[in-house]
Amino acid sequence: MCLKTPVNKTSDLASFTAQNTAFLARSDLTPRVCNVCLNSEKVPHNWKGFFLYFGNVLVKQGRSETAKIVYQQAKLSPTYASYPCKNILERNIENADARAKGFGNPDVGQQPQMTNVSGAQCMMCHQTR
Repeated sequence: MCLKTPVNKTSDLASFTAQNTAFLARSDLTPRVCNVCLNSEKVPHNWKGFFLYFGNVLVKQGRSETAKIVYQQAKLSPTYASYPCKNILERNIENADARAKGFGNPDVGQQPQMTNVSGAQCMMCHQTR
């Protein structure tokens, strides 16, 4: 809904980042699009949380290179410096390849924990401090 741009392993990070940067700078977005795609009072970290979650899904699918592109988009937010979950995001970027490999383990009990099923699930988007 926000960009309508597919992201795959051949996506150009610079182009995808430029599109997201331009999207964040737009002043003609409808309230519906703003509520879904941007930060709000109720969801102060919507943009960052979305890309953290999306990257996690890609890692679980074994698509770590694409996940790294997606994770980087969270950093475009003008409020990234104050993001309470940026340590989780940074760790997930750093460990994306190993986590993707771990999800390939047939023993589910030995697979890495998904961030969205941890205590960070709601705070990825909603935590205020």
